[in-house]
Amino acid sequence: MNPQVLTVPMYRGTMDSGANYANGAPGSLEEMRLWSSGLRRAMSLTNFWSPFMKSKRTGGPIVYEQRPGSVGGAVVTLRTEGALGGLGKRGDNLFTSAAQMGDIPYGSFNVRLDLMSQATGITPWSQEAAGLMGLIEGGLNDHLGKWGGRRVGMHIDHTLAHKCAATSRMWANNKADVNALRSADTASVSIIRNGKLTMSEQGGVGYDSMEDGNGVKIPHYGWFLPERIADSIKRDAEYREANQLNADRGMKNLWFTGDGIAPIDGNKIIERRQIIEQGQIPSGSPFAPIAHVGVVSNAGGATLYGGGQFYKAGVLTDWFVHFPGALFQFGEFETTNLATSFWGTGTRYALIRNPSTGTDAGKLGMIEYTVDAGNHSLTIVKRLATAISGINNTTVGNVNIVGTTINAANVTNAYQKGASIIPCNSYGVPIGIMCGLGRDALGFVKGNLWGEIFEQMVQGGMNGKQRFTGWTFGAEPYRLPDNLTTPGIIMVGCAVAYPDMGLPVVV
Repeated sequence: MNPQVLTVPMYRGTMDSGANYANGAPGSLEEMRLWSSGLRRAMSLTNFWSPFMKSKRTGGPIVYEQRPGSVGGAVVTLRTEGALGGLGKRGDNLFTSAAQMGDIPYGSFNVRLDLMSQATGITPWSQEAAGLMGLIEGGLNDHLGKWGGRRVGMHIDHTLAHKCAATSRMWANNKADVNALRSADTASVSIIRNGKLTMSEQGGVGYDSMEDGNGVKIPHYGWFLPERIADSIKRDAEYREANQLNADRGMKNLWFTGDGIAPIDGNKIIERRQIIEQGQIPSGSPFAPIAHVGVVSNAGGATLYGGGQFYKAGVLTDWFVHFPGALFQFGEFETTNLATSFWGTGTRYALIRNPSTGTDAGKLGMIEYTVDAGNHSLTIVKRLATAISGINNTTVGNVNIVGTTINAANVTNAYQKGASIIPCNSYGVPIGIMCGLGRDALGFVKGNLWGEIFEQMVQGGMNGKQRFTGWTFGAEPYRLPDNLTTPGIIMVGCAVAYPDMGLPVVV
């Protein structure tokens, strides 16, 4: 069913009444402008990637194109091209055939657009008494804008993490795979340098540049790191030494101000605030996944609900959408392809750390899990315990209850509300992804809706109309003409440190 955008009169009309709005009459041009400007401003607050979305001419890590005529379900083709090749001619020699001429390899890739919509049950569109202006004054466009910003940002996160080519993926310190990671394999200056070299060698270029003393432009890449991963950079001995020797002295030093991380060898470090649940939204990102127990899980319970203090029975929220094994919904007919995603297929594990107060305060658990449909909960396949019974087992993955990292003295299989749930490998090492981007890393296409109100018929019009706010968009990594390389992306699987939680150190 194709949505129809509410038409806006090309004149300044009077303020819309609730009755007119309920009957489907559009608001005045002024109201529609107020609605759109407020909503888009709110989007920019919750979409982390908003400042990095640039036009092709401007250049940036995410290149957006506007196709206002494209609706949900449309497929937009983006072009790519390689460098002009060939040997050329010397002197007065002429080109006598096409075969002697240089060749520019062209390629393309498709971006499928999808319609994402949202409404609120607090103020039903069809029964709003105050009209469009009342919705604005009530802050509804602000709430919807923040929701839209989060969903767009989440879509970009998962596109980068799970759709880049295999050549754009590596593991910290040249480890073979996720289960080879140990606690020491956290983010470091060395990894960033190596990642930059890998990106450059596969054809990536910096999206920004600075001139050296000779006027030579030095390309800069961007590394977009969640707080937990960025913190490991700050603790890296090489970074601390460089900062001490080269940065400002005194209280203006970044070490004291907390204003960020200094560039490292032509790499900008952009620190992302780690989102923790505040309402019915998932925490973290695919780069540093985390969730919180919403319902106390006893020793026999096989279902683990997320949501922490915001869990509500019957409210379906994708608490575990960022976890390895989750299926992110890219579009109506496309979800994460686990076989080609960053974490791939295989057995999934997570650590659980109880709150510092209450039953089994501060104790640790470990589970083998699968993600339920819709990413609402985890199904516990096996949980670490002091005795074997049902899903309780003395061994989970490569962790045994008699080991030194998690043992009978500090283990629990009773997970309390608010406990942190952190994906890990088979050795109990928390895992995440370092994200490095160059120019034109991702193509993002905006379609016919970007926060506008649209309406659609209910059962062919027999039951009236429903109104929603909608966004039409799609994203895909830019690929070289060989369609095998995503030159502007590097994803590095790494260990994530949680020094404040007392998690085990695995060597």
